[in-house]
Amino acid sequence: MISQAHTDVEEKRQSLWLLAWPPTIWAVHFLGSYALAAVWCRGGSTGSYWLGVSIAAPALVALALIGFAGWIGWKKHTIPGGKPSHDGDNNEDRTRFLGFATVLLAALSAVATIYTSVAALISGGCG
Repeated sequence: MISQAHTDVEEKRQSLWLLAWPPTIWAVHFLGSYALAAVWCRGGSTGSYWLGVSIAAPALVALALIGFAGWIGWKKHTIPGGKPSHDGDNNEDRTRFLGFATVLLAALSAVATIYTSVAALISGGCG
């Protein structure tokens, strides 16, 4: 039997903001990385080591933030009570669906952030 506390998922937990965090974090990192590379190379600097470090350090912060959003999404997806379904028309199923979608977007955003950083790290520098 499912307790009443678990079936009454609060409507405030159904926000779409958490769903948008991981792609937004990736987009900010992506634009920042390429803007930094453009300014770095325009200035005549040729040292690719410091450019790589300047892109990899914020990537670690971005990955931590994306991971945190994914963890919150996972916690929402695995709320206790009942079988995890995503097709019901109740607050619990909506919370689980939004949590699962957040986990998937966080994974995609993490892969995209890693690819952005790897491209900056293995590039031969400016030129």
